[in-house]
Amino acid sequence: MELKYINRTDLIIVGMCILFILISLINIAFGSVILLYLADITTLGVMTYWGIKNDSTKRLLKSLIVGGIVGVLMTFLETLFVEVSIVTYLRKNSDLVILSTPLSVVLFWIFFISAMMYIYQRLRSSFSRFYIPSLLTGITAFLLGLILIYLGDRSRQWVWSVGADPKPMPSIGPVPLYVPLAFFITFLLSPYIIGVSNDLMTKDQTDSVTKFFKISNNPLVAGIRCAIVLSASMYGLLMIFNRLQLYM
Repeated sequence: MELKYINRTDLIIVGMCILFILISLINIAFGSVILLYLADITTLGVMTYWGIKNDSTKRLLKSLIVGGIVGVLMTFLETLFVEVSIVTYLRKNSDLVILSTPLSVVLFWIFFISAMMYIYQRLRSSFSRFYIPSLLTGITAFLLGLILIYLGDRSRQWVWSVGADPKPMPSIGPVPLYVPLAFFITFLLSPYIIGVSNDLMTKDQTDSVTKFFKISNNPLVAGIRCAIVLSASMYGLLMIFNRLQLYM
């Protein structure tokens, strides 16, 4: 491990995550899509400005590109989920809608994916063993995703179905467990999603992901891969949990 300091970009990401959580907490009292937009636009605006102007490594900008692609492509999966009432968006009448997904939710996905991708890349630059940052990022995505989905439910932005009584799906409060688990799996697979930059290929000798997998680190391709992995994880876990309900 070579993490000797926390740089200013790290502080920006942590600060934006905390800000998003704080605004979401305040929004529990109001249930307003305007406050969700405030959280989306403020955090993404600051991250984009900082990524362009001040992040010499370009990790944040690359993460934003990946997040943007995933945010748009996730609308196709969510259209399916909305049609079968897996997720219900409560503010569609007061929001712009892309297919079946409110724009505010698309921006939420962009923020969440971008933050997690930056965290992975930052940890990846500090650990020689690729599975350590993958595991840490997966755990972070599970916890942060759980908190944000929960706060979105409490602020009446969306409702994720946990199934009907007497056999509901495993859940944490109003959040079905397969959703944060899908986040964990997706970011556990970060090395195979975002690839490895050239400056890290020389660092890894014996246990390198690049030794076994030749993966492009193009952010456009990474965004498509991430959307596929996240969609497949979420849908696959949903099917597994539905099947398990039959035996509970």
